[in-house]
Amino acid sequence: MIFLSLILGLVIGALSVIFALQNVFSVTVTFMFWHMTTSLSVLISLAVLTGILITCFLSIPGAVKNIMEVAELTKENKKLKDEIERARRMNYDTSSKSEVVPLLGDLI
Repeated sequence: MIFLSLILGLVIGALSVIFALQNVFSVTVTFMFWHMTTSLSVLISLAVLTGILITCFLSIPGAVKNIMEVAELTKENKKLKDEIERARRMNYDTSSKSEVVPLLGDLI
């Protein structure tokens, strides 16, 4: 997996260098009273980076919600496992050796 990540990083790096070398033209960006002159490759890279950051920030609430839901379900799962174990012990203590009643956990 590390090797694949290294290869992918090298490919993306090489493509970035090729992109930067092919887009060296100078462009001027004007927004209201603000002016910025830079190369086209820098401008496009900044736009892509801004989009990535906005996407990451917008995905944070959903990720936090998922983490909290997983924690809640883990607690509920542990509680149900403990309940099944108590029922098995209770069933083992009260039943005779010839009569065994399967529990729901045994059937799954």
